[in-house]
Amino acid sequence: MPYTKLTLRTAVRSMLQNVGSASLDDAKLDVLLAQAKRRLDRDKPNVATTTIAGTGKKFYQLTTTVVGWMNQFSTIQIIQNPKVVIANDDVVQLSDPKDIEIVEQDSLEYLRLDTGIASGTNALVKFTTPWLLDGIDGATSTTIPSTLYNALEFISASVVCLSLSAKSAGQLDDQIEADLINWRGKQAEYKFAARDFEENYLQEIGLDKSKVRAVMLRMDYDRDPQRISYLTHGGR
Repeated sequence: MPYTKLTLRTAVRSMLQNVGSASLDDAKLDVLLAQAKRRLDRDKPNVATTTIAGTGKKFYQLTTTVVGWMNQFSTIQIIQNPKVVIANDDVVQLSDPKDIEIVEQDSLEYLRLDTGIASGTNALVKFTTPWLLDGIDGATSTTIPSTLYNALEFISASVVCLSLSAKSAGQLDDQIEADLINWRGKQAEYKFAARDFEENYLQEIGLDKSKVRAVMLRMDYDRDPQRISYLTHGGR
């Protein structure tokens, strides 16, 4: 069965036990799912390869000639120059990263390779590109492998919980004092859930949680139960 935006939407609602469904319709949820997918793109992008035919020059246009290349996102990982011919037992020659540069001009991005690519030879270029998820950002197919489905669902649930936490916080200005405990409780509950889902996401993609822990703590600075109690009850 193909994995699509609808699959992801159903999975996330199930993970949250449909929490917030009354205030988070499908249209709003889809916006958050797109944000989560872009987080996955950033943390663990798709890696594609392409072949560039040498002309003896140093500049090669990428934007419209390399399928999957996205301006302001894609990066070059390695360049094999010339491309190895296995049958010839060629020696692998990788370009020095210092010789590789991406140059933007007139809304197009170009590869500039100091050594150039000799005429009559090809270079193999490995680069990053966003994943496709059918139904999101205009995609009509899915390239995300099944090994990343859990990660996508975890980070999607985290993004949704952060949104619900912010929404709960926004309700405080409109509530009488007796209701403040309930709204504070919801805000904290969603933020705790968002943190837990994000930690599961990081584990799924193999990132070191300690490297992002400081950022997570800054995001959750007001989740201490005593601080919540103080803000709610006026320090009684």
